[in-house]
Amino acid sequence: MKKLSIVLTVVIAALLMNISCYSQKSIKGIDWESAESFLESDESEYEVLLVNPEGTTYWIFYQNTAVGYKHLIDRILNILSENDLDFSKPTYDISLIPFYAENIFDYSSMSTGINSGEGEIKKGWSTEDYIIWLMATQDDYMISFRFK
Repeated sequence: MKKLSIVLTVVIAALLMNISCYSQKSIKGIDWESAESFLESDESEYEVLLVNPEGTTYWIFYQNTAVGYKHLIDRILNILSENDLDFSKPTYDISLIPFYAENIFDYSSMSTGINSGEGEIKKGWSTEDYIIWLMATQDDYMISFRFK
C-alpha cells in the first residue's frame, strides 16, 4: 500500500507537468530487461526494477532505513553520473532537510528525519526524453524513471 501511494504521487506530478510518455529507454546504467511487473511485485521487494503495465514508468524501491537511504543516494549518484546529469542541479526540488542533518549525505540523520516526518527528498532531473525522480518520504524511498 505504501508503494502505491508514492507511485500515485509520481504519476500525478507527471500529469500535472503534462508529460507524454513513450518507451524509449535512453537512460544509461539501468538493466531494462530485468524489470519485473509492478502489479506482480511483492511489497517486501527492494532494489528491484519494477515497471508499470504500459512500460512508461519504472521504479526502484529501497528500505526505509539508513542503509536503504545510503543505497538510494549511491544509486542515484551513479545513474546521474552515467547520464551526464548533475545531482546538485535538479530540474525540480521540493526537499526539506531535517535541521539536525548536516546535509543530504548524512545518511543516519536523514533517514531518521524522513521516517519521523521531519524531512523529505523530492528531486527530479528532466531531459528531452525522460525524467528521473528521487523520492525519500515517510512512506517510501525510491527512484522513478518516466519517459516522455
